[in-house]
Amino acid sequence: MSETNPPSTGIPFEGPTELSLEELRQRAARAKEIIDELKVLFPDLRHYTEDERRYSQGRLRDGEAEMLGHVLDIIEYAPHYFASLADQDEGHDPARLETSLLRDRLERRMIMGQLTDALEPLTREVGDTALYYGDLVRPVLLSAYRIAKPISKSDVRVANRLAKVVDFYTGPARAAAQTRAINKKNEKNEKGDAKDKKDEAK
Repeated sequence: MSETNPPSTGIPFEGPTELSLEELRQRAARAKEIIDELKVLFPDLRHYTEDERRYSQGRLRDGEAEMLGHVLDIIEYAPHYFASLADQDEGHDPARLETSLLRDRLERRMIMGQLTDALEPLTREVGDTALYYGDLVRPVLLSAYRIAKPISKSDVRVANRLAKVVDFYTGPARAAAQTRAINKKNEKNEKGDAKDKKDEAK
């Protein structure tokens, strides 16, 4: 089988072997450009908060969009049964259930859902590959960090080079300790205020 090039990357594909670091940099840079191009293709993309995403009713089961389309058919067949829903479609006419608008939105949901289905496996595999390289490097380097920490107490040059690393790894613990101390102080102050009010009421 002859070698082929990935679509539109402009970078030769060298088979299933691991890319060189420079090739990986180039392809990652090209991929980011493609992502930016995709964003331009879809200027009306929405951004939900974590809570909005968690409680969204926009998730559809497999085949559900088709079933909702049948519901729309019924509404159009006998609209008088559904007049009470006229102000619930977030449409333009509060006196009418706008089925054409709902059908348009349902079709958009289907298109964006299909695009999501196409992108998710790639996103997952890119993330898994990042984890793979992290699995290969983080454990041994953390072991080296644990060795270097006590050495830094007697070697100034090691201490200077390790200072930022120590700050990075101990920072969250220090911040958590500070938060606990502040909470404890506030709790003590609140108890003192409550006691003062109680004494005043006597």
